[in-house]
Amino acid sequence: QRYDESLPRVEQAARLQPDRAQTWLLLAEVLDHLKRPGDMLQPLRKAIQLDTDLYPAHANLAYALRFSGILEEAETEARWCLTRQPEDIRVRRWFAMILRDGGQHEAALNEIRLAIAGSPTDFDCRLVEADLLLFRRDAEGAYNVLMPLYRLHSNRRDYLSRLASAAALSGRREEARRYQQEI
Repeated sequence: QRYDESLPRVEQAARLQPDRAQTWLLLAEVLDHLKRPGDMLQPLRKAIQLDTDLYPAHANLAYALRFSGILEEAETEARWCLTRQPEDIRVRRWFAMILRDGGQHEAALNEIRLAIAGSPTDFDCRLVEADLLLFRRDAEGAYNVLMPLYRLHSNRRDYLSRLASAAALSGRREEARRYQQEI
């Protein structure tokens, strides 16, 4: 609700101060909160045009490009970010997802494991790792990644659906049914 109300104000600020990169970045962030990643592209490109070293704009552009299916450019932006801040787990996770979406599954698995090495408890990284393991038909590996997270995340549908799939594909059919019922 608050983002819906703030959008017209931020758009007006961008019209009044078109030479401020931070204003364009803010507009993109509001659009993201409104679940409109495709609309983030223009304000992010404008922010980068105004400040070519504005890291958050490059990072958010990689994210928005991925959601828009523009994978080659998304990969370029993610690589730009990782050369400057290789410890950025969020961008590394997005980079792994970009590689996965582009069919580079082994490279994606390597990237997500680098992210996990930097932040072993990052839940979103673990979900991406499990997805990649399921894709390569390593259901047992995916199950072993997901099962330790159950106590903390058993209330999340996205988690339970992956755990149910991993359990079923690794031969734990009754357990998989139980997780499906929890969804």
